[in-house]
Amino acid sequence: MFTTEGARIRVLCNEIDRLQKLIAQADKRRTAEIQRINEPLKEWVQLGVLDAAAAFDEAKWKALTDEKKKEFFKAVTLIREQLAYLAIPDEPTNPKSDMFHIHASNFCVRILTFLAIAGIVVVLWRIYAHWPQAFPGPAAEQGTVGDPKPRQPTEQDVLLMIFLMGFLGGLTHWAGSLAIFVGNRKLMRSWVVYYLLMPVEGSALALVIYFLLRAGVLSTNSGGSDALGELDLIKIYGFAGLTGLFAKQALEMLRDVFGAIFKRVQAKDPAEKEKSPGSGGSAEPSKTT
Repeated sequence: MFTTEGARIRVLCNEIDRLQKLIAQADKRRTAEIQRINEPLKEWVQLGVLDAAAAFDEAKWKALTDEKKKEFFKAVTLIREQLAYLAIPDEPTNPKSDMFHIHASNFCVRILTFLAIAGIVVVLWRIYAHWPQAFPGPAAEQGTVGDPKPRQPTEQDVLLMIFLMGFLGGLTHWAGSLAIFVGNRKLMRSWVVYYLLMPVEGSALALVIYFLLRAGVLSTNSGGSDALGELDLIKIYGFAGLTGLFAKQALEMLRDVFGAIFKRVQAKDPAEKEKSPGSGGSAEPSKTT
């Protein structure tokens, strides 16, 4: 026989109501989560144990069978625990914190927009100015005997162009993402650091992937050559720009590549290998470390 008193059930229901109001008052965004947690209570509202305002009707509860009483007790206990967990703040409560949940100010939006536009203009101008040095060209010396060898870009020239292309890709991602979030009125102040670091991440990733291409770790048509003159530089620069633009996908690709290269190998200790029947020793199961 189910022995839990109705008074205890009433306390649980009152606690559920208090937690709901506390959560809704602290963060209106969690209304949908509260509704999801309260979904099992609809059955008991239909049975009359709870009214539309989730107030407990002890007389209706006493009319239930012991099995139904147990089900209801488990339901309200679980809901109370879930709401209690949801009521624990998981975000900074200090409005001065950079991670406080608040929309970015007009000043912040304008600064980010200006920096994105100015950064793209400056990097494009720098790429334009450095373009002649980043590709093979005519020999610098004129009037020499024989056919002068065409000038080849140095490693520093190539690295600078890759850095600029990765930076440009990051700035392009910055501008596109900023336009979407501001247009949807969902830009939060905590994303400012993400936008500021995006071009740096893109340029750094572009350099890392270039080194992997030169080392032959990543198989491409233009990678794996030690001679700089044999590289298809226009593809390398384009790939660097795409790396900055899609930095998240680039990181996922690198994770998959190195997950395959450095996969965990379960080796056996020679001293613990299973002895053969003719070795004279007792056979024991091999142990895997």
